[in-house]
This record gives sequence, C-alpha cells and structure tokens, in this order.
Amino acid sequence: MPNIPELKSKILSFIQMNGPSIPTHISKKTGEDMILTGAVLSELASTKKILISNAKIGSSPVYYISGQEYKLSAVLYPYLKDVYKKVHDLLKEKLILKDKELEPWQRVALRESKDFAVMLTLHDGDIFWRWYMVKDEGAEILIKKYLGLIPEEKSEEIPKEELKERSLDSFEKTGCVAKTKVSEIPFLIIRSTAATIVPPVEIMSSTIKALF
Repeated sequence: MPNIPELKSKILSFIQMNGPSIPTHISKKTGEDMILTGAVLSELASTKKILISNAKIGSSPVYYISGQEYKLSAVLYPYLKDVYKKVHDLLKEKLILKDKELEPWQRVALRESKDFAVMLTLHDGDIFWRWYMVKDEGAEILIKKYLGLIPEEKSEEIPKEELKERSLDSFEKTGCVAKTKVSEIPFLIIRSTAATIVPPVEIMSSTIKALF
C-alpha cells in the first residue's frame, strides 16, 4: 500500500527543485501511477500547499509552489495559442494596459489569461491590466503616471524591474517622485483580481477562435 505522506513529501520536493511541473513528469519521478499522483496533487492543491495553473500543457495544468510564479510564464508560453501569446507579449512589455483602449479580442484574451494577467478596477470603474509579476503598488504608480497624476517632468524614470519589488513607501523615501508624493494622490485601485471574475464584454470567447 502506498505511503501517502511520503508521496506527498516526494512530490513537494520534486516541484521545489524542478519548478512548475506537469503530472506525468511528477509521476515518473515518484514511480507512482498517474491516478494516485493526480489524487495527491489534488489534495495538496486543496490545502494550498501547491498552486495550479489555469493554462494547460496538453490536457494537464502545471503545478507549482508559491514563490515560483516568476517561472510560470516561461513554462507555459510555448504551449499558448497565438492569440494568448500576443496579449502575453504586449502585457509583459507594457506592464499595464487600459482595458478600454484594447481591441475586443485582446480584452477577451486577457480575461482568459488568468496566469499572467491581473485585472485592476479603479474607483471610477475603469479597468487596467497588470503583468502578474508587477505588484499592485508598482502598477498604481504606473497608472498614475499614465493618467498624468504624476507629472513626467517631476518624476525620475523608474526601471521596470524595480516596479516589481518596491512598495509605495520606498518610492517616497528614496525621492524617486520629486515634489509629488504618491501618498498625496488618492489611491486608485479598489480591486485586484487575476481575472477570476469575468465582467461583461462585447464579444464571447468563441470569437477568438473565429479571428485566429
């Protein structure tokens, strides 16, 4: 009879060492059959010890541990359909996107790209999208600059990589936003969600298949 606690430990160790993984690779490493491996993965996911991707490689999602999110994009990207690769690349480049300024197919694709697109709802109801590795605080600064709430001539250029790690307080303490403190401008974002709640859009997801 399989030792379930030992199998759980083996699976967690494998994912920790190898990063985001699919069940077939995990099953081969542990030497257990796919049915048992899948059952244990489901149990680990239900207790939040591992996370599951929305996108799939073949018919399988990817399993990963909290803290490995930065590896997820590279693992999933080769298996994305072209339409999702396009919005993936655009969002990764821009870091934030305003929903109203996107093409209808882009808006739908982002709503289905739960692994790397995070929906931000502002106080006025406007929707922005942020790259999943950019924290809400970094997105807040980018949105304020985009909306002209932080004058470009008064703000030092902030490297994109730093926006992924730095909080609002750190920008104020280091003086990266001169004469215009971020805290003096009302916080814009009222909700951040990884597109798990899908608001109405003009076209259905099936339209993507017709376009591409």
